[in-house]
Amino acid sequence: MIKKLSTVLFTIFLTLLFSSSVSAHVTVDPKEAVIGFQNYQIKVPNEKEVATTQLKVIVPDGVDVSGVMPTPGWTHTELREEAAQQASEEDHSHEAEGRIKEIAWIGGRINPGEFMVFNISTRYQGDPADLVWKAYQTYTDGEVVPWDNTKQENPAPKVTILKESKLDTLTNTVNQSDKQEKSSGSLFAPAALIISIAALIISLKGKNFKL
Repeated sequence: MIKKLSTVLFTIFLTLLFSSSVSAHVTVDPKEAVIGFQNYQIKVPNEKEVATTQLKVIVPDGVDVSGVMPTPGWTHTELREEAAQQASEEDHSHEAEGRIKEIAWIGGRINPGEFMVFNISTRYQGDPADLVWKAYQTYTDGEVVPWDNTKQENPAPKVTILKESKLDTLTNTVNQSDKQEKSSGSLFAPAALIISIAALIISLKGKNFKL
């Protein structure tokens, strides 16, 4: 059991090691999550010679944002479904209503060669699915780069929602395999004993031993 699980974990480690690469576009991590609560990191690298000054992210349908971690130097605003009203973290003069469908971070700078990470907490209670997080990155020269799958070179971040984690699935598979092996062993053990006894009796009779 332990040996099999160790092999599984080593395989997962190698997969993550060789599949990871430095990305030049906006990403959302982890790439896989399970149904329920999940914290995400939105990573924003700067791939131009001018600074990034704004990021807007579209929250996929079915995802409820329960919290946004403050990022030093940046202010975030939220656009909600009901009444399409914006709720700022610095403006509590009105009651926030409805599911957050859009988050924008402004006020800071991501200089050339740098990157920034924005953190959010979410909850998803739907079926397993691929969730697309469209993002729009604004630079000081006015250009807005859409990470929304409109072009092949502008992929939108995607998160695959699983019913359970792959590690849990593999662990359950290993446990089930062990149970089957033990069950098979318990069934064949009496039969093997009977065959051995019969073979011994035949051998003894062949040597003219009286039982």
